[in-house]
Amino acid sequence: MHSPKKSWILTVACMLMLCSMAILPSELEAQRRGEPGNVRGRRDMQKRTEEMQKLQAEKQFERLCNYLELDKKQKKKARKLFKDMHKKTEKVAREMREGKLDQSEASEKRIKIYMDYREKFRDLLSPEQNEKYEKLRVRGLRSDS
Repeated sequence: MHSPKKSWILTVACMLMLCSMAILPSELEAQRRGEPGNVRGRRDMQKRTEEMQKLQAEKQFERLCNYLELDKKQKKKARKLFKDMHKKTEKVAREMREGKLDQSEASEKRIKIYMDYREKFRDLLSPEQNEKYEKLRVRGLRSDS
């Protein structure tokens, strides 16, 4: 005969097994079709991750603007370029998730988007700021700078 503790553990294990048996087939079928699936929280987790990445990118952008000492006009134009780049990269990520692009195609598009952004960003800078920007690209923007 099982102790109450063992009975409880077996009951929980059986319930988990039954739940997984109910969820797993629909999840596998959704994955096969390239759909996100039905598990609650997956989409929320993805959204939170994207929001965190966006906040980190925004923080890095602010640090870059401060480091290069952009004036208001430059910063406004730079922010527009930054947002445009972000929208384009989000579109590429969405197309990849939807199966419209494979990893290498998405990577190529992202590189092109970034190179275009960098070229337009550099056009906003004064010669002194461009020099600072090149040094930054070589050594990286650290929190102590």
